[in-house]
Amino acid sequence: MFTQVVKRIKKLLLRSIVSKEAVHMILTGPPSSSKTVFLLHLLEGLDNAYFIDAVGASGAGMIDHLFKNNTKYLLIDEIDKMKKSDQAAMLNVMETGILSETKLHGKTRRKK
Repeated sequence: MFTQVVKRIKKLLLRSIVSKEAVHMILTGPPSSSKTVFLLHLLEGLDNAYFIDAVGASGAGMIDHLFKNNTKYLLIDEIDKMKKSDQAAMLNVMETGILSETKLHGKTRRKK
């Protein structure tokens, strides 16, 4: 039974990785259930992937990285530890597929 569930989860993950459409997933589980290890293995195996430990990250830093790089896979560990405003910024990118930023003096940047 357990091996069947694992096979189905692996198939789902593979389908989401190769999908042409944007797919967003959240991994949940108790501490020490290897979620971070899994993300780090994905980082090694995927082109254009970026790993962030959200404990020490800022939304502005993540957005700046996304503007400067061609990131296809954003792997965020400990997203629940981010500030709510930074979580909202990432959620907006996930919902719209548009990365936008407005700075002082009316300067804006936008990227699909």
